[in-house]
Formats: sequence, structure tokens, C-alpha cells
Amino acid sequence: MALADRIATLDFGSITDAGTGVRELDLPLARLGPAVGEALALSPTRALRLTRGLIETASDTDQAAREMGSLVEWAARAGTPERQVVADALRISGAEVLLVDRVARLPRREARPFVRDWLEAGGDRKAVAEWLSVVGGVLRRNPGARPRRGHSGAVVDWIEEAAEDVVDAITEAVETIVDAVVEAGQALADVLAEVVNWTIEQVGNLVEALIEAGRTVGQLIQDAVEAGVTLFKKVVKALIEIGRTVAEVLQEVVTEAVGMLKDAILALRDIAVSFAEILRRAVELVGEGLRRVVEALIDIGRSVVQILDAALDAAASVLRATIQALLDIGRTVATLITDVITGRRSLIDAFTRAMRDIGRTVGQLLDDAADAVAGAVRRIARSLADIGETIVDLAEWAADAAIGFAREVVAALVEVGKTVVDLVTSVAQRALKVMRTIIDGLFALGRTFAQLLRDLVDVAADILEAFLRAAWELGATIVEFVAETVRTTYESAKRMIEAAIRAGAAVADLLAEAVKGTYFTLRRMIYGMADLVGVGDIMRWAVERLESLAENVFHEVMTALRFAGEALTDVLDWAVAQGEAAFEAVVDAWESVREDLIDLYRWASSLAADVAQEVWERIGRATQRIQNSVTYVLNYLENDFLPGVRRFVRGLLDAGYELVDLMARLLNRAVAFVAEAVRELLALGVTLAELMAATLEEPADAWDNLVAAFREVGATWDDIMAAAEEAGEDAVDEVIETARRLEEPLEEMLAGALEVGGGFLGLVVAKLFNLLATYRPLTPTEKAEAEKVFESSVDLDLVSISQESLDNDILFAVQNFFDGDPDSRAFVTGTLINMDTSQPIDMPTLIHELTHVWQNFATGPMYLSEAIHAQATNPDAYNYGYTDADTGAGGETALNAAGGDFEAFNREQQGQIVMHYYVRRYAPPPPASPTDPPLSWTAWQPYIDVVRAA
Repeated sequence: MALADRIATLDFGSITDAGTGVRELDLPLARLGPAVGEALALSPTRALRLTRGLIETASDTDQAAREMGSLVEWAARAGTPERQVVADALRISGAEVLLVDRVARLPRREARPFVRDWLEAGGDRKAVAEWLSVVGGVLRRNPGARPRRGHSGAVVDWIEEAAEDVVDAITEAVETIVDAVVEAGQALADVLAEVVNWTIEQVGNLVEALIEAGRTVGQLIQDAVEAGVTLFKKVVKALIEIGRTVAEVLQEVVTEAVGMLKDAILALRDIAVSFAEILRRAVELVGEGLRRVVEALIDIGRSVVQILDAALDAAASVLRATIQALLDIGRTVATLITDVITGRRSLIDAFTRAMRDIGRTVGQLLDDAADAVAGAVRRIARSLADIGETIVDLAEWAADAAIGFAREVVAALVEVGKTVVDLVTSVAQRALKVMRTIIDGLFALGRTFAQLLRDLVDVAADILEAFLRAAWELGATIVEFVAETVRTTYESAKRMIEAAIRAGAAVADLLAEAVKGTYFTLRRMIYGMADLVGVGDIMRWAVERLESLAENVFHEVMTALRFAGEALTDVLDWAVAQGEAAFEAVVDAWESVREDLIDLYRWASSLAADVAQEVWERIGRATQRIQNSVTYVLNYLENDFLPGVRRFVRGLLDAGYELVDLMARLLNRAVAFVAEAVRELLALGVTLAELMAATLEEPADAWDNLVAAFREVGATWDDIMAAAEEAGEDAVDEVIETARRLEEPLEEMLAGALEVGGGFLGLVVAKLFNLLATYRPLTPTEKAEAEKVFESSVDLDLVSISQESLDNDILFAVQNFFDGDPDSRAFVTGTLINMDTSQPIDMPTLIHELTHVWQNFATGPMYLSEAIHAQATNPDAYNYGYTDADTGAGGETALNAAGGDFEAFNREQQGQIVMHYYVRRYAPPPPASPTDPPLSWTAWQPYIDVVRAA
């Protein structure tokens, strides 16, 4: 069947049907074009659907590219209708870039009409730009700069990969497509306008391709100008991106588009090309390029200072050229100076050097500065000095200038580090008016005649003469000269003072005159006379001033002596001999003259023993009165001079130092040190109780040191416990806990408590047992059983039971104190029942122990010592006359005989009586035989009534 008939039988109802149908014909690649031609013969619509069907049903991009390439080659030779069908199909299918790529491979004579037909039919010029960008990226051969894959779809990716395989043909292809576009009447500027939103990288690739096609940088600049400012900037950036130099770009802009120079500079700045680099490259431009760049920089808002700063950053030669360009566009030297002096100092110096290199003299520059803004002369003069111009040249200009400008020049010379000696020496041989100009400028800067004389004291005689001659003309007097000479250098002053004293001047008169001035005057005076007269006369005069309330003078004298190199320990030796007031004044001034207090303490420690004791007491009084650091002194004494602590403490308290504060600073130290202080305090009449009371706010380790110190100074536990009782219950708590921490024999502490009294002993024992760590309240069952006996006479909610083993140091100590028996036994301390947890408590025992709680409420802690005493002194302390320890049987006789007097029995017997009442009435043991009568509690009832009534 003929191809026309086979095409006519296809289903053209849809693009897909048309594409599928033609593929089923299994035509070779070369027959696809004629197939489209047959469809075109039927109708343009069917030809378009068939072509689009081939695109949409292609298995992959490679197949589509091969087939479209074949169709493009066929259509290029066939005619306009065929070219339009193929072009429309590719355009509608979004594959215009593929169309451009295939057309680019045609001979130019075939490519030109194809491109013309395609564009006239509505082809998108952007496809040309995209294709050029892709191949431009290949040409650049820089992976980092190539277009990112996928930015325009698989077709562009395929073209890029295919282009890499045929790099040798790319140049020809680019020229072909550019030629075809131009022949079609399209301006490249229009093509560029299509990519205004592209990235710089994409534009760079496009530019690379256009340059490869023969477009010059200048032509591209012109094209970009026509495309608009935004694209122009991108093209400028792209040119740099593809390796064109800043100078080349600027030259082309200046040549081809000078009106866009400002935008070009802004574009260069956007890609981090510095103004310094722009100016550096602008210097390379021919003709008026640099001047135009400078004008553009001003147009974009760069100040003269900023432009010159950038030029300086580029190179000194660039700065000179830039300055010349500014002068060429009408800026004067004076206006440039006005601008430049607001910049950094290095710029001013570089500007000045450039102006000198251009040929401006020192005088001309200063004249220009005088015509500029206020302060310009000073800045330019300083800059001239910085770059090495001589003092003489500057001073001679100043000598003929207005006084204000002359003073600015001198100020500038001083600012750059020229000394008085430099200035005066340099102009000494010049006319007197030059020297006078220098001195007047120094006076205007606030330099005094004395300061200048001090600076010049070592210069040659003829130079000093010239200086003095000028100074006299400016108003300095001989009287001022004599007075100020005393205050110049130390060595000069020393010579003058020594001469004055040998001539009969009194030390007191010299000091009195010196003290009218500043401290520095006094210091120089003392420096001059110290070696000559010694510290005695000077200090005696100072003490007299102290007595007239001139305290600051005393401090100044001490400072001056120290400065003069005198050993202030000599001053201390003198002060000790003078008495308390002089010594305290020296101590008061010690730190203010920057002497370390440690030197004072070392001096005191080095004295003979009897003198040292007295001195340390004085130091104590002085420390309190002048509010020096007590801690600092104690630190020194603890580490370096233990014998001094006692008299230091005495002096502190004598001056009113608070005992509480002293204890706070003492008790964190070694026990031996604390003991020394305690000995002195006891000697002063402070009691142990007072020491304890002063320590109540201190932490546990302070109490450890305090009690250890008490023991070291010989205090017995009788003494300590008596003092604790006097100091109060808080002190008792601290002493008990301290004794336990220090592992002191608790029996000795208890013996001391017993000496105070039985009630106090009970208190101590109770507090000891309260140190036991864990306890629990009574259970509801225990409370219910207890209420049967005690009713409301005991607040059972306050009662708790120890939950730890009693075979510990406290129990051992207490029991050992009373009977030497460490076996575990229950104790009641206050409302705490201390039980051995290895022996669970039963209700009868609990009732016994609750009787002790009742005793605590009834009689206070005395009960405890009585109970323990009963155990300790009576082997059968619990038996009130019974024969059966479980039920109390046999005890009726004793109970009846006592007639209800509960106090007739000791504390443990009382507990047994109450316990037996509970057992007999509420928890009787099973009878031995069914005929035995129930147990009677009649004899016990009166004693229970006493308990309940309490």
C-alpha cells in the first residue's frame, strides 16, 4: 500500500492516536518526513497532530531528538508549509529549544529560512537564548559555571550532553543560529531582552556563546544597553563571570555606552569588585576613561573621601592619578583638602605625599589649607610632618602666617610626636620670630613655662638661651623661672634645693612653700632634701601638719618619701618612738602610698619581742579605727607570726571591734591559732559562754574549731557544759553536735552536764537521742491501745518511735556513763521512743515507754536522768515488789502500801506499774487452767487515775 494511503487510514482523532498510528507503520527514520508531508496533503491540522504525536509517543528524549532532527532536515528542504508544521509542533510541545538545536545543525542557507518562518509564526526568541546559554556553558568548560541540570527540562539536559559530544561543531552551530536570527530581522538586543530574569551564570553562558559567534564585547554592551538597565547590569556581571577583565569592560562601556558607566560600576560592585579595583583598572583606560569613571563614582554618591580612600587602597600611583582626575573635573586643591581632612589619617598623609609628587610645595599646600575649612592647616601640617617635611620649612611658613595658623602648625608638629627639644633645637639658629612662633604655639597648647624649661634643661646652653630670649618676649618672668625651676626635673630641683639648704634655708620653710603648690611640687622638694636632712625632720613637720588637720599633707609626705627612695620602715621606726598618734598616722597612710600591708606586718614581726608585742597591739587598734582588713592581718599572723595574734586581738577589742565579727574571722582557721586568740580573750575577761554566744551564727566547722580550741587552752567538759547552759539552748545543741563530730568522749560531756544539774543532764541526753536520724509516728492501733490507759493525758500525735539500731555511739555513751552496760535497751527522750529495730516493740513495752513520755510532760527532762539513775544504781530498778515480771503479780502489797502515791516509785517502776495495768486489764495472758479467776487490776487503778488526771 502506498505511503499516502497508509497515512490516510490513520486515526487523527487525537494527538496520541495519530502518534501511535504512525509508529505502528514502523517507518524508517528517513520516511517520517514524507509521512508528515502526506498528512499535510490531507490537512495542516492532521500534519500538526501527526508531528506532535511523534513527539509525545517517543520512548525517550534521544528518540525524540533523532526523529525531530530528521523532520527538521526534511522540512528545511521541503518548503515553508512543512517548516511551519514542524516548528509549530515543537513550539506547542514545549520543545522549541530542541528545534533551535536541530536547526543550528543545518547548513546556513537552510537554517535562515527555517528560523525566519519559525519566528514569523510566533516562535519564542527565548528558546534561542536558552540554547545559546546551554552551548555557551559547554564552551566555557568549567563544571562549576555550567547551567544547573534540569533548569529547562530534559530536552535542554539532552542538548547539553549531546553538545559535549560534538564540541568541535558547536562554534559553527552557534554562528549558524545567530546568523539565521539576524537574517530573520531580529536584533540580538531583543533576544537578550528575553533573559532579563536569568541568573548571572546563565547570562554568562549566553554571552560566551555570542562572543564565540563573533559578537564583540562592545557590541554586547550596545545590545545590553538597548535591552534595558537591568539586563545591562547582568551582562556586565556576566562578562566578568566568563573571564573578561574589569578594564576591558570599563573601556567598552566608556567607548560604547558612556551613559551607562554608572550602572556598569554598580553592577561590578554587586559582584564584589571593589572600588579600589575599579579605580586600579580605570587608570589603565585610554583617553578620558579615568576621569569619566571618577565622575560616575561621584554620580552614584561616592564622596571624594571615599573615592580617594579606594584609590589609596589600590596603589599610590592610582591615588595620584585619581587626584589629577578630580582636579581635571574642576575640583580645587582647597576643596580637596576640605574633603580629605575628614578621612583617615593615612589618607591625608597619602594625599599630601601625592600633592608633593604632583609638584605642590609645602608653602602652597599650607596656603591651600588656609583657604580650606577651619582646622585644615593643622591637619595638612601634621601630614607634611608625617611624610618627612622639615620642622624648619613648616615653622618658617608659620612665622609669616596669621597667629591662628601658626599655632595650628605647632600643634600639628606636637601631634606627630615632635618634642619640645626637637622643635626648639631645629629653629634655634633661625630668626628670633621663628623661635617665638614655636614657643607661642606651645603656650597655646597649654604647655607652661615650667614644663618647657623642664624639657629643655639638658639642651646645649646656646639653645636654652635662644629659648629663654623668646620666652621673655612672650611674657615669662624671672620670678616664674626661679619658681618653676624648682618644679622641673628631679635632679635639677635636687641641685637647687641642696644649694638653698646649704645657704641657710630651713627645711620647714621649704616644705611650707612647696606645700602651697601641688603634690608633685612637694614630692620634688622632698626628693631634693631627703638624703640631705633624713626622714626625721620631714616627718616631724608632717606630724605637726597632721595636728592642724592637714591629713592629706601627711599622706603626701609619705608618698614623696617613698618616691624619693627612702625606706618607709625607717619611718615606722621613727613613728614607734614618737607615740600612738604618729604610729597610727603612718599605718593609716601605708596603703594609700602604695605600700603593701604585708611589709608593715613583716616589719612588726621583726622587732624585738617586747617591742613587737606593743606594736601588734597598736596595729590592732589602728586596724579597727581606720577600718583596714582584719582578715588580712589574721591571715598573715596565722601563717607567719603566731605570737602576734594575742596582742593584735587585744588591740582590736580595745578599739571597739565587735566580738561576733572577730569570732567570724577567727574560727575558720587552724585550731592552734584559734586557741591563741581564745587565750587572750579569756585573759581579757571574755567568758566561754560569751564566746559561744558570739559563735551561734557560724557554721559547724567553726564550732569544731571553737570547742577544739577550748580543749587546747585547758577548758574541761565541766567548764564547757556550764558555759553552754549559760549561753542558751542553741549553744547546747551546737556543743553536743560538735562533741560528737570531734569524737570527744561523750561520757565526759555527760559528766559535765551532770555537774550543771540533773535537769540539764536530762536535756543533754534528750538532745543526744534526738540526733538519731529516723523515726515514725505511732500507728492507729498503737494509739487506740495507748488511749485505753492514758486517755487524753498524753498527746499521742507528738510521739514517735526511732527506726534505727540503738547499738551506736550515743546509746553506748549514755549507758556507759550510767552503768557501763552497752546492751540495747529502749529509751525515751522527750516524745521520742528510741528502740532497737532488731527487737520489734510489743504493746506492753510500748505502754511502759509511753509512761516515760507522760513523765516528760509531767516533770520535764529531769525524768530521764532519774530513770537512768535508777537503772544505774539499782540492779532491780524495775521491780516494785512483783514476783511475775509479765503481769506484776505479787506487787499488790507494795501498791496498796503506797496508798496511790505514784512518787513513791522510781521512774522505771512507774513504767512497770502502768504496763502491768494494761496487761492485766486489756491484754491478759491465757489462764493456766479454765478454773483460774481473771486477773484483777484494782491495786493498780489508783496509779492509773494519777496518770490520767495529770
